[in-house]
Amino acid sequence: MKLKEVAYSYASALWELGAEEGRMRLDRLEEDLQYSWRVLSLSEFELLRALRHPLIPKRDKLMLVREVFSELDELVRNLLLLLVERGRVAYLGGILEEFRRLREEREGLIRAVVFSPFPLGELRGAIRGRLEELTGKEVRLEERLDRSLIGGVKIKMGDLVLDGSVRAKLEQLCEELLLEESGR
Repeated sequence: MKLKEVAYSYASALWELGAEEGRMRLDRLEEDLQYSWRVLSLSEFELLRALRHPLIPKRDKLMLVREVFSELDELVRNLLLLLVERGRVAYLGGILEEFRRLREEREGLIRAVVFSPFPLGELRGAIRGRLEELTGKEVRLEERLDRSLIGGVKIKMGDLVLDGSVRAKLEQLCEELLLEESGR
């Protein structure tokens, strides 16, 4: 089985179980999946490496997951235990991606990643509202600070990128000036 197929199987099962209890539970599951993947993938903890190491006994790995992730939703914690048991803990990132994709598909959501050189603060609501007007779907915003941007924002929704950064506007202005110069 390919990584994406395996990830989809786990994500789909988790979504089905969460959907029985409603949207708030699905929100919690997604947050906990994201949190657990972030913790596992942080190189400073090397937790993922330890959980994949063949010389560390499985019972120690399971105990470690129970201790580190004791505050997570029971479904996510049990998923992590199952992944460790089956030697598939590295699939968690793919499971998170598939879970998000399933939510977007089944709940009519769209995820937008907003890159800006500063925290959005009050602009967050205005950006979300405008994107919802444009798409006709509920938009879930994810903020990412990008200090390489001079100003403005860049928004990524699926394959679509809306570049309202100062850099993009300056590049566009340069292109227009060059075209104008060459047309003389």
